[in-house]
Parts: sequence; C-alpha cells; structure tokens
Amino acid sequence: MNLAGKWVKTPEVKIDTWNLYNRPFYLVIVLATLLVVSSLLWGAYLLRAIRKSKEAQAALEYQLGFRQTLFNSIPVPVYVISLEGELESYNSAFGAFFTPELHAAMHHSLFDRRHPLADIFAALQPDIQQGLQVNQVIPHQLVLNNGTEERLILHWLTLCQLPANTPPTLICGWKDITESRQLMGALQVEKDKAIDANRAKSTFLATMSHEIRTPVSAIMGFLELLTTHSQSPAAEKESIQLAYSTAQSLLGLIGDVLDMEKIESGNFELAPEWVDLASLLATTVSSFEGGPR
Repeated sequence: MNLAGKWVKTPEVKIDTWNLYNRPFYLVIVLATLLVVSSLLWGAYLLRAIRKSKEAQAALEYQLGFRQTLFNSIPVPVYVISLEGELESYNSAFGAFFTPELHAAMHHSLFDRRHPLADIFAALQPDIQQGLQVNQVIPHQLVLNNGTEERLILHWLTLCQLPANTPPTLICGWKDITESRQLMGALQVEKDKAIDANRAKSTFLATMSHEIRTPVSAIMGFLELLTTHSQSPAAEKESIQLAYSTAQSLLGLIGDVLDMEKIESGNFELAPEWVDLASLLATTVSSFEGGPR
C-alpha cells in the first residue's frame, strides 16, 4: 500500500512565477510607458497645432476686418467684378452713390440692361477683350446715371493679381468730376469775361484819349488866338466863352472817365437828358473854327 501510494501521489513542484513572466512584464511596462509618452506628445502637438490654428484664424479675421474697413473707408466708389459680368463686392461709397431704388437691380448681370453699370461694362469690353496686364490702370471718362441725374465720372479699372487657378477679377472704381467740370466751365466763362473786359477797357481808354485831346486842342487854339492875335473885344469875348464851354465839356468828360470803379463793376448808368442840339452843334463847330481863324 505504501509503495502504491508513493507512486500514485503527485509530487510537489515549486514554480518560480517571477522568473517565468518577468520579461513579458517588463515588455508590457515599456510598451505602456511608450504609449503614454506618445499620447502625451501627440496631445501636446495637437494643442500646439490648435493654438496655432486659432492664432492664424484670428490673424486672418483681423486681416479680413482690416481690409473690409479699409475698403469701405475709401471715399470714392470701388467695386469688384468678374469677366463674366458678375458684381462680386463693392464698398460703402458705391452703395451711397446710387438711389435705394437701384440697389434692387444690383443682383442682375452686368450684361443685363437693368443693371446700373450695364453701359459702363459695355464701354469696358474693348479693353477686356484686348487683354489686361497686371498693374495696368485704364481710365475712361464716362456718364453714369445714379438714379436721379446724369453724372460725369472718371472711371478706372485694373486686373487683380490672383493665383493661376483662380478666375480673373477686375477691380474698378470712379471719381465724380461733375462739379469740378462745372467749376472749370464757370471759371473759363469768367476768364473770357475778364479778357473781354480788359479788351473793352483798352478800347475805351484809347477812345477817351482821343476825345480828351480834341477839346484840349481847341482850348489851346483859343488861348493862342488871344495871346498872339489882336482881336476886337467882341471876338475876344467869344473866344473866351468858347474856351469856357469847351473846358466845361472836357471837365464833364474827365469826370465820367475817372469814375472807373463804376465802369469796372458794371454799375455805370447812363442818364439821358434833353439838350439843345442847335446850341451843341454851334459850340462844336465854333471849337473847330477857332484853329483856322
């Protein structure tokens, strides 16, 4: 019995578990550590990428806001169109130029006659079809209706430089020169008036010079008769009277000529009055007869 039990009984075997599984354990620890470290590094990378993305988005929003503010702060109308005739964007001055009734027609194509810029776009077609160069600004003097009246504008367009795979875009704008042209026209009219007035003044002075010399010559002739020729008392009295009347006429003429302020301002008024034509003719004839006698 003892012998049979000895062979049948399971012997006690001591197994060293640590020595058996220490290498897989270390391997698992290393893999777990690497996984945690890589997760931390990947998380840090993602956080940094997200932070940079937010910074880039903020910078982009700032640039967009800055450009939009700059675009709307330009005091002249500026707009952007495609070669297909689509109005892509415009600034505040563009919208303020047209009446509210025309704003509803802005969604139409520029080829549509209902669009306020249809005539402008048609005038630009020769330049567009000929081909535009970058940094080339092409001006045109055109007439544009703002919904109330016709306005004279100095229009310009240029080709916007974009990446090769982007459809071409045109940047356009204009300056209203209606008032400046009206002012230049009024200035030219006033200049012509000044030239005509100066010419009239020269003619007037030349005429007055002749008119003054005539009575002065008559007076000198009468005085010469009195001093160099012996005359009867009646003839001397007549000569003195003629010299006096001629001097009076000359004095009135000089008074009118010297009143240049009224003449230049256009306020000089003629005052018609009755005269004794026979007496005036007799005095004038006597003045010219004084020399020959």
